[in-house]
Amino acid sequence: MKKKVFFISQNTDVSGSQLNLKNIISFLKDDYDIFLWSPTDGELAKYYRENNIPLYVKDFFVDSTNRFKEEIEFSQETEKQIKRFIKKYRSSNKKIAIRCAGRITEKLLEEYDFSEVNLIGLFDGNPALFGKEIGGVPVYSKDEIDKFDIDILVIAHKQPKHLREEFKGKKIKIIDDLFIGSRTSRVLRLLRFYTDLIEPIKLIAKINPDIVFINNLRCFWVVIAGKLLGKKVIWAIHECFSPRTFQAFPQNVFLSSFRFVDRFIFPSRITAEMFKEFVPENKVNIIGNGLNISDIEKYKQNISIVDVKNELGIPLDHKIICNVGITDSVKGQIHLVKAGINLLKKSPDKNFSFILVGAKENLYLANIRSMINEAGFMNHFHLIPVTRDPFKYLSISDIYVCSSMQESFGIALIEAMAFNIPIIATDTYAIPELISHNETGMLIPLKNMEIHIENEINNLVNNPEKMKILAENAHRKLLSQYTIEIEVAKYKKVIEG
Repeated sequence: MKKKVFFISQNTDVSGSQLNLKNIISFLKDDYDIFLWSPTDGELAKYYRENNIPLYVKDFFVDSTNRFKEEIEFSQETEKQIKRFIKKYRSSNKKIAIRCAGRITEKLLEEYDFSEVNLIGLFDGNPALFGKEIGGVPVYSKDEIDKFDIDILVIAHKQPKHLREEFKGKKIKIIDDLFIGSRTSRVLRLLRFYTDLIEPIKLIAKINPDIVFINNLRCFWVVIAGKLLGKKVIWAIHECFSPRTFQAFPQNVFLSSFRFVDRFIFPSRITAEMFKEFVPENKVNIIGNGLNISDIEKYKQNISIVDVKNELGIPLDHKIICNVGITDSVKGQIHLVKAGINLLKKSPDKNFSFILVGAKENLYLANIRSMINEAGFMNHFHLIPVTRDPFKYLSISDIYVCSSMQESFGIALIEAMAFNIPIIATDTYAIPELISHNETGMLIPLKNMEIHIENEINNLVNNPEKMKILAENAHRKLLSQYTIEIEVAKYKKVIEG
């Protein structure tokens, strides 16, 4: 009798971790009875239905309350507190700092006038932000705060408790209650969380799986629901940050849920390292994503490079530089664009074209478009919307550039390897686990990234033999470590273990 596996997916949209899950399920469906839950009906839902995989689409409050929201909203109470704070410290000589340079801080500085407040800087733990400015305010490392003799620190985070611990024993006034909501609202939200947990428990009980498999960090509530029913729980975590910084609600339930999980899967060693405080080493499994190489080889045979170039209006003699990823500051495409503009300005023939696959309409993309327009190079940049077929663009590319500030794995990198494209990538997070410098690609630092991208593109274009060697080495590594068959075999071992 086949084991029942109930997969929990944060959505069925086209994205790295969801595409990877679809590929795994496609290989597991003959050996297991597969069931899937998602709160939304996305593009990948069609595949599941066509393959007779039961898909339960239902939204639960326990999930939606922790869902990422494009727009940060301040409550009326928070807005009043912010205004009182600014009024109190306007024209004061008190040195004020903000801990966290994230989306809350961006909105805070965008919507409120801090010009008369002695705001010294923003302090964060993300190296990618150091030296930058948000709303005209410089970002420093959190470890530098002692240099500034700060009087007042505002913690711009919805879960400020763990950040407050950083300043224990320091003579700094901490303000950490601006963004957490009133006590009454938090109690009501907590009551609803526990009440609404009944619905997913009923769903899991109805399916009665042998194994509950969670495919993202947000759905931690499934650990509680699964364990209350006595199920084996496997948790695949693709997110690449400390769990203490995850704005989960209720946070104590989230942080406690790790102890009840039977097995964990991480796509890279660096991701597992970030969770080591909560995840015992004997429960950790490092399983990188895998590609269906036979499908890619068939794709290569059936694609016409000339036709794709003609479709995009790219001259046949142009060197094509590609990047795949949803346009976002974390993916860092703007640095590639800056490098591209500099290359084109210096190139007598201007025989470069740049393809950015994953253009999503947002402010970041608008800034990229504006930069390209002002430089007068729109004909050299091709901004391709999010697509299920990045292979079309990889097939015509000469160099792949990963400009990410962080990656928990980097599936686009192994896709570039599959197409024998030499890679330039940032030396950060999980990327060095995939790319060995000067062997399977070229690694560049985050600092002054656009300068390094420009230099490495020039170096590779002028050294075709090196391009060939890097691509061949990377392709061999792909075949030995990152095929779907290797990945699925490891997943089966965890499921059966």
